[in-house]
Amino acid sequence: MNKLNIKLQHCYGIKKLEKEFVFSNRTFAIYAPNGSMKTSFAKTFRDLMNNEQTKDLVYPERTTIREIKDENNSDIPPEEVFIIEPYNERYFSDKESTLVVEKELREKYEKIYVDLDKEKRSFITKLKSVSQSSDCEEELLSTFSESEKDTIFDILEKVSSSVSSSQTQYSFRYNDIFDKKGNVKKFLDKYKDVLDEYIQQYNSLISQSQFFKKSSNTFGTYQANEILKSVEDNSFFEAGHSINLSDDSKVDSAEDFKTLLESEVKKIFADEKLKKIFDGIDKAIGGNVELRSFKKVIEDDNSLLIELKDYEAFKRKVWLSYLSQIQSDNEAPRPRGAGYLLNFFLSRTKVRGIRPGRD
Repeated sequence: MNKLNIKLQHCYGIKKLEKEFVFSNRTFAIYAPNGSMKTSFAKTFRDLMNNEQTKDLVYPERTTIREIKDENNSDIPPEEVFIIEPYNERYFSDKESTLVVEKELREKYEKIYVDLDKEKRSFITKLKSVSQSSDCEEELLSTFSESEKDTIFDILEKVSSSVSSSQTQYSFRYNDIFDKKGNVKKFLDKYKDVLDEYIQQYNSLISQSQFFKKSSNTFGTYQANEILKSVEDNSFFEAGHSINLSDDSKVDSAEDFKTLLESEVKKIFADEKLKKIFDGIDKAIGGNVELRSFKKVIEDDNSLLIELKDYEAFKRKVWLSYLSQIQSDNEAPRPRGAGYLLNFFLSRTKVRGIRPGRD
């Protein structure tokens, strides 16, 4: 069932309620002040489940309408309705077997969900802190979902093998580039030719550099930064190793390599032609108030324009970066950190085929 159409009138005090619920891996919560309609709503569905007539107890003379239909305008059969009475420990229904059969399995199922929910909240809090996204769970889902049925559990399972500590870390606020309204993407599409020109000039400078190299397997600013990250604790050099450069010079410390890298990167982005193209892009952004945050981000790091050539791929890369930062929490002394969730999800959601968000 993909849709539920409800038309109620004079049902236990509900004067009139018409609503279409569209289900797409969604759960609906209905809120109303105490004493206004929630119990009446449940009673109406209980009548349907029990094949009983619905009425208005206060005004029994009024005509009651109870139409509960699916997307094909067919009545919902009683066997597809299940009502759980609140605050009733002795409550029993023969339909409970549709959820779980064994009491032991049900208890295990419930505990898993309690644990998962607790870990998920901690995980989302940490992820939001790292990404500074306004809605990181929804953003993560929209980035990696391959089906409308995918949940955050499915996404973490899919990407877990791609998350590693060697990923580049980004300091910008997620929505400054991947904004909800899509203004940045629209701008990049509009100025695609200028962006291509910028990347072409960048690649030309890389190919002429004595330090960087442009080929089928480019060694650019990103690759150089990855090397720096792997040696920045100096353990590589303290073990007696060094890095030999193509001009026969040697680098014997992380500090020297960092100084060299900063110098070479500065040469690339100080190129007058590259700067001129960037200034044109920067000026075009400046004319759009909604891109003010994006403008500051690329002014702080011009190299991001290279990454933004493939907007969607860069979005995935950024999320993997955020997840790698959370995953590092696993190394902390506390056994239940936010990063623990990445492994916790995978180990706990496969108990007898239980799949969060699907069962």
